Amino acid sequence: MVWVIHIMEQLIESLALRIEPIQPDVKCVKIYDRFVENPDLLSLAVVEGYQPIGLVNRHDFVVKMSHLYGHSLYDKQAVSTLMDTDPLIVESDVPLETLNERIMNDKTSALLSGFIVCDQGRYVGIGTPLSLLQFTSRQLARRAAELETARRYAETANEAKSAFLANMSHELRTPLNAIIGFSDMLGREVHGALGHSRYDEYANDIKQSGEHLLGIINDILDLSKIEAGKIELRDEFIDVCEMAALCMRAVQEKAKTANISTNVWTQENMPALYADGQKVRQILLNLLSNAVKFSSADGCVALETSVDPVEGVRFCVSDKGKGMTREEVDIALTPFGQVDSTINRQHEGTGLGLPLTHKLVDLHGGTLTIDSEPGFGTKVTVTFPR
Repeated sequence: MVWVIHIMEQLIESLALRIEPIQPDVKCVKIYDRFVENPDLLSLAVVEGYQPIGLVNRHDFVVKMSHLYGHSLYDKQAVSTLMDTDPLIVESDVPLETLNERIMNDKTSALLSGFIVCDQGRYVGIGTPLSLLQFTSRQLARRAAELETARRYAETANEAKSAFLANMSHELRTPLNAIIGFSDMLGREVHGALGHSRYDEYANDIKQSGEHLLGIINDILDLSKIEAGKIELRDEFIDVCEMAALCMRAVQEKAKTANISTNVWTQENMPALYADGQKVRQILLNLLSNAVKFSSADGCVALETSVDPVEGVRFCVSDKGKGMTREEVDIALTPFGQVDSTINRQHEGTGLGLPLTHKLVDLHGGTLTIDSEPGFGTKVTVTFPR
């Protein structure tokens, strides 16, 4: 609530025009001269010292002065001698935005005096400040209603998408688990030899493909659960050094195959981290897998842990890979976003790992920052609050 009030105060202050006020003993002729010299000056504040005591409005000032002193002066004068020879004239089909721009940029006084509306140059009527305000209010109300309808539609569509993904994920996981289980049994020849060595390869390919697809489905399911607010954290005390070593070991075989070295650095006397151990492991594995995937041969992937007395426990995953631009980082953080979106892109993946990791960090109240530069690699820092 305080934030809203602060914004409103800033908005109201921004509306104030820095117009020099007048003292109450200033003669009317001085006020008249100021209005004549500045046609766009609509009002003047009257102050005693710095305390406001009144307001002089151009229209009221002229009407009152004319009523008291000007009847005999104007009795024989044609109105053409007093009219505004350069009024704001607009065509009836001009959009509201264009009219507002013209008033703000060319004819501010039209906010008080009004403007003339024409149809192909022929007089139609007078546009008054009140009619402009009413029309603007109706436009704003209609747009607000359209935005509210669009917001509700987007929420409904998002809920339907999340429900669909969750249901489909459950439907697909059951047969996939069966495929993985049976292919594992075939590979281990539980009930006897298969008869040919190629069958062993096929069984292994089936298992790896099934596990890959199951991983994708699990990511989609987790993402849909987070978006639906149906995921719960099971917090526990975690040994940070042990977690870092465990996660690095999980990717070392893949890194070794790609001729990529790995390193783990841990700060001494690291405190225990109170968080969901399974989710922390998922976060680190996603980051380490990405680092290995996008590192070049002879590169290095490092995991560093540290603690800040104010911010909390930090995990930092860095690589010496191809790196990303700021725009590519934004794409990578978008669900299903692919930095390399070409059909024959070099690296496989759905674009869910990093967005899911970001959301899991958010669930813990933590922060995820990415520092990356093309040609120099990427550094991802995850901080868990104390």
